[in-house]
Amino acid sequence: MLARAARSWPALVGATTLIRVASLSEETGCEILVKAEHLNPVGSPKDRVALRAVCDAVACGRLRPGGTIVEGTSGSTGISLAALARCIGLRCEVFVQDDASSDKVAALRRLGAEVVLVPAQSIVSRDHYVNRARARGAEPGCLFVDQFETACNARAHEEGTGPEILAAVPGGRVHAFVMGAGTGGTLAGVSRALKRARGGDPAPATSCGNAAGCGGELAAAGAPADVPRSAEAAAGRAVESSAAAAGGAAGAAGPDALTSSMAARIRDAVKRTGVAVVLADPPGSALYHRAAHGTAFAEEQAERTVRRNRYDTVVEGIGLDRVTANLRRAVLDAAVRVSDEEAVAMSRRLAERDGLFLGSTSAVHCEAARQVALALGPGHTVVTMACDSGERHTTRFWSDTFLRDAGLLPQAA
Repeated sequence: MLARAARSWPALVGATTLIRVASLSEETGCEILVKAEHLNPVGSPKDRVALRAVCDAVACGRLRPGGTIVEGTSGSTGISLAALARCIGLRCEVFVQDDASSDKVAALRRLGAEVVLVPAQSIVSRDHYVNRARARGAEPGCLFVDQFETACNARAHEEGTGPEILAAVPGGRVHAFVMGAGTGGTLAGVSRALKRARGGDPAPATSCGNAAGCGGELAAAGAPADVPRSAEAAAGRAVESSAAAAGGAAGAAGPDALTSSMAARIRDAVKRTGVAVVLADPPGSALYHRAAHGTAFAEEQAERTVRRNRYDTVVEGIGLDRVTANLRRAVLDAAVRVSDEEAVAMSRRLAERDGLFLGSTSAVHCEAARQVALALGPGHTVVTMACDSGERHTTRFWSDTFLRDAGLLPQAA
């Protein structure tokens, strides 16, 4: 029997399935599951954030009919916001770093967004793409979504994605959750939900007031009435947590592998709390060093060898050079770095053995999940996220020409 047709795509955001990755599960003896967030209507978990942020802003009166949604983004959040703006009759203006993939820029423009390409700058510069967006969003009639800092981001996953994972895994027995940080919102929200389910008590992330009745408010702005309603805004403080607080300084680490000290942290977290939350970090990001040593630092930046401003990698969508407000809300136990070579190899393996055509972020997640599963040993359940389809990466991560020029093309290719 066919399900009732939805009146619009926002009604279909969330409730994505978990997929068992057979090749990785059989290799490790663990159940390795990916939450298929790339199957959200517009193609990423950012659909959740876009819907929640706009919904809350309408409910708060900060966004009105005819207004303009503004954001600084590497692509996926902007694509979700542009699609939502089209759906509810608003304008969308997106500031994008000029080395973003042409696939994403083209998608933004096809969805009617005004795209402003910004040369790479430090976050402290007023010309950084996020700061340009912030300035534009402060103008009358505009909403700056502020995905890196807004509590709406973490709340969308603490109240949605995390509980969905717990409901989908028998008995909610998730032993490890593994993913990277683009804004930190998904990692924060899911980690808090999983830790709370095991008896922890992270305070709820807060948001702008009176977010109840989201569906009705969006309908008033031009959206269909069956858009899922936002929960009432939660009050309370955000618990700022990092792996440094959980484990102190680690020993000398190999740059692209799960070290023995990090493996010990993961096993200890499972023993103490029932679930380990592990950051998966690409080269050039400062977050692995933050987890291992307590300070945000990337060797590539110190050596002045970065190919890109924020992260020296072919991976798009994750990796940071600062600790955002959303990331400070995360409950984090350990971290693993994944090299470009490992990410590329994993993406090809998933396509060849499991029929999964995934993007660079998802490949990093799956490689990190594999390493975590090997550290835990057989019989555990490890959950990660498929955040992006390979379809958004055809000109870079899935381009043999691009990878060959970068020296990353696998020998078999």
